[in-house]
Amino acid sequence: MLTTKSNIKNTTSPENRKLIEHFQKLYSIAFRKMYSNMDLLEDPNFISDIILNYAFTVKNYEYLVNHVKTKFKQEESIKKNTRKEIEELTNYIRDEEKKKKGRDLKKIKKIQKKISRKLKSLNQKITFGLKSVARDITRQSQALELIDKIKDKKLYEEKLAVLNKNKELFQENRIMMMIFIGEAARNGNRYVDIKGLSKGKVVFKYNKHEIELKFKITSKKQQKLYEKIELLAMDNELPLTIGISKDELHITYEEGKINGKFFDEKKFYKSISHIEKGKDRKEIIRNAHKEHEEKCFTNKITERYCAIDKNPAGIGWALKDKLSDAPEGEFKIVRKGFINFELLNDKSVSSNKRKHEIAIAVSDFFIMLEHHKVCNFVEEDLDFGNNTDHGNKESNRKINNVWLRTYIDKLTTKWCAYYGMKKIPIHPAWSSFIGNINYNTYDPIAAAIEIGRRGIVKYIKGGHWIPSFHKGVITESLLHGNNDKMDYDKLANASSWKEAYSLVSTAGMSVRRADREIYPFTQFKQNRTDKSKVTTLIFL
Repeated sequence: MLTTKSNIKNTTSPENRKLIEHFQKLYSIAFRKMYSNMDLLEDPNFISDIILNYAFTVKNYEYLVNHVKTKFKQEESIKKNTRKEIEELTNYIRDEEKKKKGRDLKKIKKIQKKISRKLKSLNQKITFGLKSVARDITRQSQALELIDKIKDKKLYEEKLAVLNKNKELFQENRIMMMIFIGEAARNGNRYVDIKGLSKGKVVFKYNKHEIELKFKITSKKQQKLYEKIELLAMDNELPLTIGISKDELHITYEEGKINGKFFDEKKFYKSISHIEKGKDRKEIIRNAHKEHEEKCFTNKITERYCAIDKNPAGIGWALKDKLSDAPEGEFKIVRKGFINFELLNDKSVSSNKRKHEIAIAVSDFFIMLEHHKVCNFVEEDLDFGNNTDHGNKESNRKINNVWLRTYIDKLTTKWCAYYGMKKIPIHPAWSSFIGNINYNTYDPIAAAIEIGRRGIVKYIKGGHWIPSFHKGVITESLLHGNNDKMDYDKLANASSWKEAYSLVSTAGMSVRRADREIYPFTQFKQNRTDKSKVTTLIFL
C-alpha cells in the first residue's frame, strides 16, 4: 500500500478547516475513550454513548474500532519487543556474572539501569500527546506550587504563561487525524467524493456537511497518479483509505492496481472455495501465482537479480544475471555500486533530513533497477533489536539510533510491490565475511554479491545457500599476517566457514576491504546538488 499526502493548509478555506478541526477533536476524544475501554467495545450502552456524542453513525463507530484495534496491536508489538530486549539484556548480565575474571562491572550497572527503565515503560499507560511535553507540564506544575508558597508574583506569572503554552501544545498533539477505510463499491470511499482529485479538490461528506478540500498538484507525476486514482475509484475498482486533518489529506491505495500488477488473493481463493484441499487445489494455486508473476515480469529480465547489503554507512548493491542452475550459483556482474550515507550520520543532521534523503535515494535506486529490467530483489533477513549492544558507544549510536534499517526495509518492500519485483529474503550468516574473501571489491559490494548468489540458488534444487569451503579459500594475505592472537596453522587447516570465521573474529582480525579508494569508481551527488548529503558511487 502507498500513501500520497497533500497539504490543504493554505488552499482550503478557514471555515472548512475549522469545521474539520471540530470533527477531529470529537474523533480524538472517542478514540481515547475506546482505547481506555477495550473490553466495552461491543457493549450496547457504550456504543450508543460514543455514537450519540462523537461518532454520529454506526459506520463511523466501526471505522473507529478498526483504528483503535490497529493502535492497540502496534502498542502490544512494541511491548513484545521490549520484553524480548529485557530478556536479552538479562541473559547478558547472567553470562557476565558467571565469569570469574574480566567482568565489566560498570557496563553491568549501566545495563541494569536500562532494564529498570524498560520495565517501568512496560507498566506505563499510553500517552496521547507528546510525552516530553507531558513531563514538562508535571515538573512546571510542581514548581508553581513552590513559587506560590514564597509569594513571588512576577515569577509565578512567568512560569504560569510557560505552563499554559505547554498545555496548549499538549492538547494540539492529542488531536488525531481521522481515518476512513476504503470501499471500492462506493467510488473508493463513502465519505470522500474523489471526483475532482486530478484538479486539486475533493469533497468530504460527514455528519450532513459537505466540506470542500483544496490542494496544489505539485508535479506532472502526481497529476498522472491522481488521474489514475480518480478513474479507477469512479469505476468502483479501487478502495481508497482516506486520512483527513485540518492541514493534510492522505490517500492510501493499492499500488498494484495502479500499475496493473495486483493479485486479488481474496477474490481468487473465493473462486476456488468449492475445490477441496489436495493436489488439484495446490496445482491451481501454484499456476495462478505463476501466471501473476509472468504478468508482473513482462518487460523484465527474469534471470536478472539485484542484491543489497545494508549498513549504517550506506547500501552496497550488485546487479547480476543468473547463467545456470548450478548449485553454487553461476552468474555475471552487470553493475555494482554503493549509496553513501556517511555524511547523513553526522550528529548535526536532523532525523527528518536523514529520513527525507534516504527516501529519495531508495526511490532513485529503484528507478535505476526498473531501467535495467531487474526481476528479483535480494536482501538479508536481518533480525536484531533496536537496543542491542554492539560493543561501543559509537557503534551503538549508529546502529541503534542513526541506521534507519526498518524504514529502509519498508521502502524496499513498497517499491518492489510498485515495480512488480520479486523480493527474496536470504539467511545473513557470514555474508560479509564470505563476500570479502571470495570477491575482490569494496566491502559492502562484496557482501552484496554473496547475498545475491544466495538469492540465485535459493530456489534451485540442491542449491548451496553457503558456498563450498575448500583449500585455498583462505588467502595468502590472511595466512601471512602479523597477529599474536591468531593460530595460523589452525586457520590454514580450517574445515568450514564457521571455523574460519570464529578464528578470525576471536583474533580481532578483519577481512573487510574497507578502503574503497583502491577500486576505480565514479561518483555524483544525489539530485545533482551539493546540498544533498547522499552520494552514489558506481564501481567499474
